[in-house]
Amino acid sequence: MQKQIEVTFKIFTLLSFIVGLSFFSTKPAGGDEVMFINHLDKLFAQGWYAVVAQKSCPTLLFLCYPFRFIFSSFITLRIVNVLLFIGLLLYYFKYFRVKNKLFYYYFLFYSSTCWFLLATNDVLFIVSLTLFFSEVYYTLLHKTNTRPNLMLSSLIIAITTREMVVIYLPVIVFSLYLVHHYIFSKDKSVLSFWKSFVLLLVVLLLHLPSLQQNHTLSYDDKQAPKNGLSNWYQRQYLAQLLVNKGKLENHQHPSWEETDAYLKQHGLNSLPKSTFEGLFFDVKLTIKEFFKDFLDVSIQSIRQTGLIVLIVMSLSLYIFKNRRIKQYYIPIILAVMVAVFSLIIISYVETRWLVSVFIVAILYYAEFKNENKVYNNLVTFNMLFTILIAFYGMYKMLFIN
Repeated sequence: MQKQIEVTFKIFTLLSFIVGLSFFSTKPAGGDEVMFINHLDKLFAQGWYAVVAQKSCPTLLFLCYPFRFIFSSFITLRIVNVLLFIGLLLYYFKYFRVKNKLFYYYFLFYSSTCWFLLATNDVLFIVSLTLFFSEVYYTLLHKTNTRPNLMLSSLIIAITTREMVVIYLPVIVFSLYLVHHYIFSKDKSVLSFWKSFVLLLVVLLLHLPSLQQNHTLSYDDKQAPKNGLSNWYQRQYLAQLLVNKGKLENHQHPSWEETDAYLKQHGLNSLPKSTFEGLFFDVKLTIKEFFKDFLDVSIQSIRQTGLIVLIVMSLSLYIFKNRRIKQYYIPIILAVMVAVFSLIIISYVETRWLVSVFIVAILYYAEFKNENKVYNNLVTFNMLFTILIAFYGMYKMLFIN
């Protein structure tokens, strides 16, 4: 019976990925994708210096540049992101050498949401951060067989791709603390990190126009209109207030004009100006939204990974029992990042911001099972549960949407 369930699970996960790929690949560009398409178009119209100085993602533009001579900007962005996705799969197969083949099926099932088709810099950020966390985990597993250049290079790309990396800083610092003895050991000279230094130099050169003009790295910018009163965080915070009052649909935002009007009516200090300020602006609301968002993310994770995220996240509690931090590295960073995003007052938590820790959670689950640490009955139940979710997801994509 268990063998039959496993075969059925594999078939349904593959079908789910194929159906998802077919469904999402026909979607037109929308949201942030329009901004990145415009950036790539401007690159050919105005030149490198002008586009990067106006705030964009130079690393992604650099990767897209040769393909743009052949394809449209939208198709180019998708091609580059699909290649990054394939590269991540090859990494797990060739370099990490994941033993449990179920990992690849769970990975494809999770990827049936086609997060890698977004024509934005999300995929580059996700893949680089996933590589970093995976290399830290690999180092903790093998200790002597470390790949510091790959680890540090992926971190450099992540830091210079999206400003959201700031939110990940707690787990990045924690990760470096755990492996610093292995990657910065006395037997390794500074020259052994030459590949990372060269990459850092190249990336800084790509960001040079923004460094000269704006004195900051060139991150994609969602700035408010120049003459406006509000910023992006205030718009997000107001969205949550309006959703709670039933004046706005969930997953929606007020316009810049509506946000400015709110500030004019209630005062310039009626909305917090930054993420940190928002945490203490209304403590009761922060606590309320934390539990609501944490529950919401947990429910969304079930749709995307079955019970994997919940199982792995719950394992982080073992740290209070045996204090084996390195053994529960991935459960810890998963739980911390879900908690951090739940703590920030925003209109809603998008699970695409958590793709990196969700993928390494799948990796941890697969490795855990491979060492017979996860009970077989639980693994079988999760397969059955995933089959049902895959069936429901395919039904929605084929017959409802």
